[in-house]
Amino acid sequence: MSNNPTLGDVMKDLEYLPKLIEELENISSWNSFAGSLVMQYKRKNFLSEKQISSAQNMLNKMVENKIKREGMKKSFDTTKIEQLFQTAISNGLKRPRFHCGNVILSLASEQSKNKGAIYVKHKAVNEYGHEDKNYVGKIMNKVFMPILKASQDAIDTVMAIAEDPLGSAIKHGKMSNHCSMCSKELTVDRSIKNGYGKKCAENYGFPY
Repeated sequence: MSNNPTLGDVMKDLEYLPKLIEELENISSWNSFAGSLVMQYKRKNFLSEKQISSAQNMLNKMVENKIKREGMKKSFDTTKIEQLFQTAISNGLKRPRFHCGNVILSLASEQSKNKGAIYVKHKAVNEYGHEDKNYVGKIMNKVFMPILKASQDAIDTVMAIAEDPLGSAIKHGKMSNHCSMCSKELTVDRSIKNGYGKKCAENYGFPY
């Protein structure tokens, strides 16, 4: 049974609909359904019972998903990852990146609303045989915040990087023969042995 108010309930509570419209207005800049309901209400001062129910269901779902996302915040410490990126930035890199297996870490742009965050993407082959790089979360303030659809493989890889960035770089380099930081193929004997290149070692503070 739905807990959403019926049209009769709304008529009894004249404050409900304006509150609903206010909530919809808060998300109308990026939610087209919310925007259309707000526009209709402003023009006609009316929403149907079905529209009200759908709007409330949507808002309820958004609250549920927010609670789930909060619960999915991973408690492992990402300090080492953030320090790794800060080292690269201090050495002149504007957009440092780090690869490990199918996971890619990259710094959010200066223009991003998440400035300072480290984005996490996961490589996967789609139904057409092409490789996609899907956003699976972000690292910010020493916390990894995965999206609801983030795979366990991606989460486990981020955890491994957080525990040992150097070991993760070595593992990636030896398995792929490509540098974990710049993705270039390793061709120098010492770089092949280390699992990463000399220049990236200097930029990210790794021994070489």
